[in-house]
Amino acid sequence: MIPARTGKSVAKRIDIRYITRRHALRRWKLIAALAAAGAAAAWLAYAAIRGDNRIYAAGPVSKAHASIENDCASCHEESWQPVRRLLLLDSRIRSIADTTCSNVKCHEVPAHQAEEKKEKVPACANCHREHRGLPSLSQVADLFCVSCHSDLKTAAASPRFAERVTSFERDHPEFAVKRDDWSDKAQIKLNHELHLRADGLRGADGERTTLACGDCHQPDAERKYMLPVTYQQHCKTCHPLLFDLASFGTTPVPHDAPQAIRDFLVARYQEPPTPRAATQPGGDVPRRLPGKSDADRDAARVARTNERVARVELLLYQDAAGCKLCHELDSPTSGLPEIKPTKIPPRWMIYSRFSHLKHRAMKCDDCHLAHSSKDTTEVLMPAVDLCRRCHSDSGGARTDCVECHQYHHGGRTTPAQSAN
Repeated sequence: MIPARTGKSVAKRIDIRYITRRHALRRWKLIAALAAAGAAAAWLAYAAIRGDNRIYAAGPVSKAHASIENDCASCHEESWQPVRRLLLLDSRIRSIADTTCSNVKCHEVPAHQAEEKKEKVPACANCHREHRGLPSLSQVADLFCVSCHSDLKTAAASPRFAERVTSFERDHPEFAVKRDDWSDKAQIKLNHELHLRADGLRGADGERTTLACGDCHQPDAERKYMLPVTYQQHCKTCHPLLFDLASFGTTPVPHDAPQAIRDFLVARYQEPPTPRAATQPGGDVPRRLPGKSDADRDAARVARTNERVARVELLLYQDAAGCKLCHELDSPTSGLPEIKPTKIPPRWMIYSRFSHLKHRAMKCDDCHLAHSSKDTTEVLMPAVDLCRRCHSDSGGARTDCVECHQYHHGGRTTPAQSAN
């Protein structure tokens, strides 16, 4: 009779002492592990003897730090910080302290935002990863921005910015200039449509002149932003401040404050003093009208000058083609008027950065609809959908956050916030 098979009887067939027996595979695994450890130790010892620290670095430094690449102590003030971070499992232990980066000698940078939560502010090295051989440490990956902006929390009761942004293409909000319907508060009058007429405008010389955007809006030295428009450079050719063609021809009054203009006019119209006999020895002495003294004649001369100046000031400040054509004036009941400061914003979207040079293949009208703008209060900036036509994750221009945004801007004030 065949005995019944049980689990116990089957288990007895296995020799439990197999683990103590010698085996070639286990022996070679041990030898390989010891050899690898020995080779690594020998490599470290050889590098230490030569004073070569490159084996401890993650990679070459960025171009900005190339001058201190071999001076580790310039940044790494404390040794073995990565080991401490690993053993203590404390991510707050950094290889480089923020104070090392943000000192006066190296990077004295402003804060990100006045409303930021201090405990949420990342360390410098969290975003700016060195020893990757990157050409620029400011080219930060989107994930570092999104880590906060996907669920934005600020010290303010209600954040001034969108509370959730994860991608430019998917959920970047409309630009504030369009979303909040900003208006240009500059105290200046300008009709873009009129200035850009296809048939041109009649200039001071009577000839018709056709203007283009570039006649007034000219880029700075880096061709990133536009320089301010000034009267002397862009306006006076068509708008000369002529005041007395019969007496002074094409000599204009200065484009200056009313008091400076008055001083100029008085100097121009001022008649020379009546010569005295004492000042012209041997000369003919002007005859005095009967009953008129020298003081009477001087008073009459001043009165004529004041009358002429008053006529020109009336033309400049009251005529529709005078200063009022472009400027806002406060006219008191007496005395000179006050020309309000123009307050033209040098830039609009100050939380972004832009380069006209990189967009030189485009026409001005592709983004700024100036040819149809008649009202000075219109802010001729594009909407976000216009930018998405080229900047797309699916193909086209880049959409990285740092393409348009700068982290260390110190909480600038927008033109809409600073407008009075």
